Amino acid sequence: MNNILLFLNLGLGELIIILSIVLFFIPTVVLWIYCLLDIVRSKMSGTNVLISLLMILLFPLIGCILYLVFRNKLKEADEPVKTL
Repeated sequence: MNNILLFLNLGLGELIIILSIVLFFIPTVVLWIYCLLDIVRSKMSGTNVLISLLMILLFPLIGCILYLVFRNKLKEADEPVKTL
């Protein structure tokens, strides 16, 4: 393994940067795009869409996690109440 890193002229610092990009940045971007598409395709009211978009755009990782946790409640809030 050490020979491969020397052949590629990579040190430990570069390897850590590459691994952090692959393990953190790329999945975060994929999650962000998924949440954006889910919001755009959802049938939520304009207010809930706006709140969700602002949350995801201002705080990408935390906003996506919060959106995924609360999205069913946001969608249920927009459904009309069924009466007998």
